[in-house]
Amino acid sequence: MFKNYLKTSLRNLKKYKQTSIINILGLAVGMAAFILLYEYSRTEWSYEDFHTKSDRIYRITTDYYNGKEFVETDCETFEPIGPYLKDQSPDVKDFVRFYHNGNVIIDAANRKFDEPFLYIVDGNVFDVFGYELKSGNPNEALYGKNKVVISEKLAEKYFGEQNALGKDIKIKTEFSSEFFVYEVTGVLKNVPSNTHLKFDILISHETLLNFDITDEWGFGNNTYTYLFLEENFDLNRLESQIDEMVKTHKKHLGDDQFGIEPIDEIHLYSKKSFEPEANGDAKTVKLLFGVALLLLFISWVNYVNITTARSITRAKEVGVRKVTGSNKSQLIVQFLTETMITSTLAFVLSLLIASLAMPSFRELSGQYAMRDIFQGLVSMPWLLLFPLIITLTAGIYPAFVLSRFEPILILKGKFNSSNSGILLRKFLSVAQFSAVILLTICTVTVYYQLNHLKNKDLGVSIEKIVYLDATSIYEDDLKIKEKLTGIKAELEALPEIISFAWSGGVPGASEHDISTSNGILREGRDRKDGSANYYHYDVSEGFFDLMGAEAVSGSITPIVGTDQIIFNEEAIKVLGFKDNEEAVGSKVFWGSTDNKFTISGVVKNFHQFSPKAPIVPMVFYPSREPDYLLVKLAMNDPASSINSIRKVWEKHFPNKLFKYQFIDDQYDRQYRAEERLGKVALMFTVLTVFIAALGLYGLVSFHVAQKMKEVGIRKVLGAPLISLYTLLTKDVVLLVLIAGFLAIPSGYLLVDDWLNSFASAINLNVGIFILPMLIILFVSLLTVAYQTTKAILANPTETLKNE
Repeated sequence: MFKNYLKTSLRNLKKYKQTSIINILGLAVGMAAFILLYEYSRTEWSYEDFHTKSDRIYRITTDYYNGKEFVETDCETFEPIGPYLKDQSPDVKDFVRFYHNGNVIIDAANRKFDEPFLYIVDGNVFDVFGYELKSGNPNEALYGKNKVVISEKLAEKYFGEQNALGKDIKIKTEFSSEFFVYEVTGVLKNVPSNTHLKFDILISHETLLNFDITDEWGFGNNTYTYLFLEENFDLNRLESQIDEMVKTHKKHLGDDQFGIEPIDEIHLYSKKSFEPEANGDAKTVKLLFGVALLLLFISWVNYVNITTARSITRAKEVGVRKVTGSNKSQLIVQFLTETMITSTLAFVLSLLIASLAMPSFRELSGQYAMRDIFQGLVSMPWLLLFPLIITLTAGIYPAFVLSRFEPILILKGKFNSSNSGILLRKFLSVAQFSAVILLTICTVTVYYQLNHLKNKDLGVSIEKIVYLDATSIYEDDLKIKEKLTGIKAELEALPEIISFAWSGGVPGASEHDISTSNGILREGRDRKDGSANYYHYDVSEGFFDLMGAEAVSGSITPIVGTDQIIFNEEAIKVLGFKDNEEAVGSKVFWGSTDNKFTISGVVKNFHQFSPKAPIVPMVFYPSREPDYLLVKLAMNDPASSINSIRKVWEKHFPNKLFKYQFIDDQYDRQYRAEERLGKVALMFTVLTVFIAALGLYGLVSFHVAQKMKEVGIRKVLGAPLISLYTLLTKDVVLLVLIAGFLAIPSGYLLVDDWLNSFASAINLNVGIFILPMLIILFVSLLTVAYQTTKAILANPTETLKNE
């Protein structure tokens, strides 16, 4: 019997080729998109899963307050907090501290390497976290001074096929002239991509002093601290003990408060300052998973709509089968078999599409940890149930509709579509169009917001400015000041160079490249009044002119050898001055009453970070030794200009690595998450529109076929062409308008919530919601145009000759 069902089903799929192709292609594209977006969402949610004890690992965070006013939350804390809480709290079993020291220079096998991914950690890191050693003893590898563990990748890079274990490597920081020798005591299996802590080098905590770091309370809060809690920990009790710690060490902690967060929530929910890397966003993941479900839903709607709409063409077949003895259950099985074959073919095609698209999708989304499709099938065998799920959800209703036709009415030619069937198809079409419009609203909003961020006035001019990494020139050069004067004269003499300056930081740089302090107070104020978190770096005399920053009050020319410092408007506001003029000439303390400075001027606010973030309070002081050399180019020929700068660099620093970047590129990197979201949203919006248009084409072709005789009669009676177009397209226009009316409120709530995460956001206007509706309406009318035009141009004698 099944063989007969199979043969009949294949025969019908071949007979109704257009319908079969539309159904298979629509389902395949929908399922492929779902598989890709599901794998993306699964990967984002999988962060830290490889730690077997992740449910007991929490990170300490620091909340800064200016008096009672909350300033911001930092994910770095003080070195002694971990040991203190282990000693004082019964809920803390252990702790692990990670100190990121920025780039280091590695000397291995007589070759030098610049490595950014290094942490100084406690020796028990392998007891708490899920990192694994390929070789070496995890119980000894990071205990003791001058011990280092390197990744498989670096072991191969440094030593080739030789065993790295026991080898010596030399390490120094960018700001040090001294190399320290470390013994390689372990080779680490490469750290999984789905973690917020990525590194290639781990150094034993006992080696802190090599990096000019101490683990005392007063040193600074630059450490990521993770607590490993007891199995039956009490979070409320632990939080109370943290509050007690603040009271005990009020002298060092001031108004700071501390919180804790589960490690497995960091990637998607933590938006704190000084994160180890740019985290993901739970809203974005949920949005994209919602898009995956929408695509699957639209594919499902297409199948149900087209199959039920085609019911009239299958009516005589059903009538004959019933007359010849087929019962209802046999007909249901027959139609479900057809759906099963269609969905199976679509599923196989979807796997092929998803597999081919995966490399490009990884690049587009920036999530390189996603598995290959067929690798994912091994751990997600439930995907193989897709054909069955589609059969039951999309095929069951059409099967019951087709199987209950009355043979007497059918064979008398009195059968027609039921009102309930027509209403269902209209309802599903409205739901489908609503989903498409909703997604298009989101895509249009992302585009406008990204355009807004990229075109917003930053407060500085970042075009044509290149900056050189000068951190390496400290190694053995005691005459840097004289060299900088010489470099400045040589560069500014070149026609392609406009100006030159140097600084300890640059606009657009990462938070990790800038120092912060919460120890700045106005003269006459007590520490109990609170202090904000100030970002600061040193600048040379021509820095603000080169950057195009404007003075608001006083002088913003830094003078070496004086106690003068420069604040931005936001810092003046946070310090409590009534206006900028009052601030100029005032005294501030920095860290202690022994460090007194005079505010010489106020610089106009500019975005140190991207416009996504709010303006931060900033302090600038005279530069003696640079971290960066900044050059403003005429930019007639960028490559030639860079080559000229390289020659000057190599003349003065022949043995130092020449590294440069453009400041506008640095800013652009901060928009990558939004750019990726925009590209992914656009890609899947186009797919959604394509699937909907595919289904609409199938429906309209049937609808037009049903109206051919009416169109023929109207033409014979002299009806104008416009009235015929209206007859055949008015239903589509009405359905799109109803769908837009339903989708706009949901779209508004969705995009308004997303925009609230930006410090600077676009204003939502009517155009953002009307434009998607017009786009969908245009695509819909374009989709039906071919069938409509064919019907209108058809010869009435051909359509009416059998009447």
